[in-house]
Amino acid sequence: MNVDLKSKIFQILKEYYDRDKLYLKEPLVRNIMRKDSSGKFIAPREIRKYVRDLPDIPCQDIDGNETMCTKIPQVVYVYITGRY
Repeated sequence: MNVDLKSKIFQILKEYYDRDKLYLKEPLVRNIMRKDSSGKFIAPREIRKYVRDLPDIPCQDIDGNETMCTKIPQVVYVYITGRY
């Protein structure tokens, strides 16, 4: 297999949703629940509903500090990657 083709396939596979991946919960919730200058939510109601019900999973951030992480459903992943 061509090396360039192999790297393209690997890149495409990395872009797919991984339901076991952990995301830092606080920045994710803050980003999705933010409002515009008129006070309206930016994210659609359906996405905000999913974010409110995300599970708390204890984890460590890059600096080794204890924090909360979460696993997200595919619809939230699609939204945060800009494909909603």
